[in-house]
Amino acid sequence: MRVGVAGAALCFGATLEKNSPVSQVVGLLKGMSTQLEEESSQDERTYKKLACWCDTNDKGKTQAIADAGNKIDSLTADIEEATARSAQLDADIKELKKEVTENTEDLKEATALRKQAQTKAEEEEKETIKAIQGLKAAIIVLSKHQTPASLESVKEIISHVMRKHEDALIEVLAPKHAVVASFLQAPPGPAAYASGSGEVFGVLQNMQTTLENDLEELVRKEKEEKVNFSELKAVKQREIDGLQGQVNAKSDELASTNQQLENDKTDKEDTEAAKEADTSFLADLKTRCRNIDTEYAQRQMSRNEEIGAVQEAIKILSDDDAFDTFGKSFGFVQVDAKKQGKAARARVQRLLLQVATRTHSGQLAAFAGTMGMDSFEKINEAIDKMTARLKTEMEDEVKHRDYCTAELASNEKTTGKKNKSLSDDQAKAQSLAGDLKQINKAIEDAQTEVAAIQQSILEAGQNREGENAEFQETINNQRRTQELLQKALAALNKVYGKKTTLLQQKHTQPEPAGFEKKKKNAGGTGVVSLMEQLIGDSKEVEHNAKNSERQAQADYESFVSDSNDSIDKLKKQITDRQSEKSEADEDMTLTNQDIKATQGDLDHLANVRSDLHKECDFTIKNFDARQKARGGELEGLASAKSILAGADLG
Repeated sequence: MRVGVAGAALCFGATLEKNSPVSQVVGLLKGMSTQLEEESSQDERTYKKLACWCDTNDKGKTQAIADAGNKIDSLTADIEEATARSAQLDADIKELKKEVTENTEDLKEATALRKQAQTKAEEEEKETIKAIQGLKAAIIVLSKHQTPASLESVKEIISHVMRKHEDALIEVLAPKHAVVASFLQAPPGPAAYASGSGEVFGVLQNMQTTLENDLEELVRKEKEEKVNFSELKAVKQREIDGLQGQVNAKSDELASTNQQLENDKTDKEDTEAAKEADTSFLADLKTRCRNIDTEYAQRQMSRNEEIGAVQEAIKILSDDDAFDTFGKSFGFVQVDAKKQGKAARARVQRLLLQVATRTHSGQLAAFAGTMGMDSFEKINEAIDKMTARLKTEMEDEVKHRDYCTAELASNEKTTGKKNKSLSDDQAKAQSLAGDLKQINKAIEDAQTEVAAIQQSILEAGQNREGENAEFQETINNQRRTQELLQKALAALNKVYGKKTTLLQQKHTQPEPAGFEKKKKNAGGTGVVSLMEQLIGDSKEVEHNAKNSERQAQADYESFVSDSNDSIDKLKKQITDRQSEKSEADEDMTLTNQDIKATQGDLDHLANVRSDLHKECDFTIKNFDARQKARGGELEGLASAKSILAGADLG
């Protein structure tokens, strides 16, 4: 019967079909109404046959009353036992729920502490990485550049690292405290680094090594803490799940026990009612058997009550609202400055009188032309002065040649170094540009993923609202269905009490030539059973809907929690990448400044080199010829003086 009713219940649509369970109930009730009228006529026909029936039923009712008493005693014992068991289960469930709550709070607290520790470790890791990068930059600066601005930036880096990592670097800095302090307190300029360059450079390298070791240890410990917490969380979660499993099992047992308790109480009440009814019936039977006319009148009245109850049930079940409710109920679907270069060393040297115009042999000829005009003493004096002047000019030209050679060599060497520095900085700028492109791409990808997850959460929330609305509608429909069926059932139970009817049928004997037996309409029991079955099916639908709703809500909360964890991780990645981007941008800015400064130095060196060539190319190119010419002039002057010294003065 249950399979047939359940199958019929699943066939409900927007409106009740002809063969639906409730329509069948209405049909049965209508048949009952007709049958009751026929039975009333039959009662009239069998009225005279009741005399024999009275004696038979007197014995049956007496036995039924005795059986009911025994059953009531047994049910009373069962009720007491079930009541005690229910109380014990209720106490156990409360204690288990308390343990679940305590363990859940402990896990939440541990999770919060772990998150705080993780955040702190990440901040320490970030600060340590920044310090290491700063030290690397400082080492590069000291190895390549010595401008005042670059040295000041190195001092700032060292001071920052010492403040942030004082405890970690105490062993490294203690032996070299005086050297570091002297470096930090020295006035701006290359000389501030020169005196202790090797020691400062070594201290920076030791600081970098120490922080790198500390970073490695920090990462190792954080990884170990994550593993330990994951294991602890898993153990705690298993403990919570185990306790929750006990809660569920005991809750199910409590529900079953309470249901059985209610059934036993109902059975006891029904049995007591049946016993009372049988006792009353027996007394009534004796009275009615003494007065057939009175019994007949009572039977007619009973038939009228049955007809009234059936008609009331038909009216309740045939109402338009009831049909609509039944249709809905049974149709349920469920994110250095670099070195500026040396100062202009443009040193304008005094311009030398061109030797060819002052000591050319033509002048000597002109001087010889004046010999007749001047005394020998004046001629010798003039020759001595010219000789001294030529020697001085020769010495000065040697000095100028040496100066030009040295300055051009120095300019070429410095230009080579600057070109090498420029090439290195340009390569670094290109590498930084690639790094920034990758970082920007990573940030963009993470932001896109965060947006996608947030959209998924939004859509999941909207779906969950729709599912919950459907759940609420289902529950309301099922409860309305149960309410309507209970009302109809209550109307029928006024006459067709299940327990009472069964007992009466069991112990009521048919009369051989009178009434078949004193009973309610034969269809009443079947209708009542069918309606109770429909109520049970409706409760089962409600129960399944509640279970599905709980699971759907749990799945939604788990999805939201996991999604938020993913968003937090992605946001942390974005923050880390943005920090890397800021550092790379800053490094790119400094590198571009270095490139610009180095290019300025090269331009200045080119200008100096051009001036040197203008000043020195003639001297260097004609140095040997000019020196040889002056040597000849000196020899000529010496020969002239010798001729004058050996000349006849008479």
